[in-house]
Amino acid sequence: MSIKQLVINGMVGLSAMLLIIAFFVGNKQSEKAKSHTEVNQEQTEDLQDEHSYSDNHGSHDSTDSSTTTDEHEHVHEEYEYENPEVDQEENPPKQKTLADYFPKEDLEASKKVAESFIKNYYPFDGDNPVQHIENSKQYMSDELAKKIPTTNIRSTQTIHKKKLVSLEVYEPYNISDEVITWNVRVKGKVFDKSGKQTQEETYDYALEMVKTENGFKVDNFTLNTGH
Repeated sequence: MSIKQLVINGMVGLSAMLLIIAFFVGNKQSEKAKSHTEVNQEQTEDLQDEHSYSDNHGSHDSTDSSTTTDEHEHVHEEYEYENPEVDQEENPPKQKTLADYFPKEDLEASKKVAESFIKNYYPFDGDNPVQHIENSKQYMSDELAKKIPTTNIRSTQTIHKKKLVSLEVYEPYNISDEVITWNVRVKGKVFDKSGKQTQEETYDYALEMVKTENGFKVDNFTLNTGH
């Protein structure tokens, strides 16, 4: 056999071998491509299933959340309605006044007497130390007039005279349904024996009134010197 013939035979054999290798490689690539396609398809189906479950579950959560919120608001509304502290703040009890227990004409008459009593009782003159008591007796009940001392009353070096500046008659906070009581706030000036003003003062008197045959009178009084 010649060299040329050998070369031709070798080339034919090599071509056949290359064809066989190409065939096997092509099959392998096709199988890999098919496998990859199947995997992608399975993943897509899984994602679709998960998305479908998520949608359904989310809808369920939304319904439950809405229901829970509605129930909470309903319970809260009932709580506010039944809470006595809230009701008391929004609708505080009405404060009783003297007008709830006594006629208007009695209140007006007793208030005028209370004002007149203080106008005459508060001013003080050390030169005539019992004059203010005598002047105010017409507004006192007989019992009170007997209790007021008229002896051993005298001025001091710094308190010789008192002059009334203003007064205000007002209804007390704690009232009684048995006795009419008025508070009177007095503002006055104090002078020493030389006539020099030594201080200004504010007092609150609490007056208990009583109705007599001669109209209303002051039956008792207390003095608050806390100002």
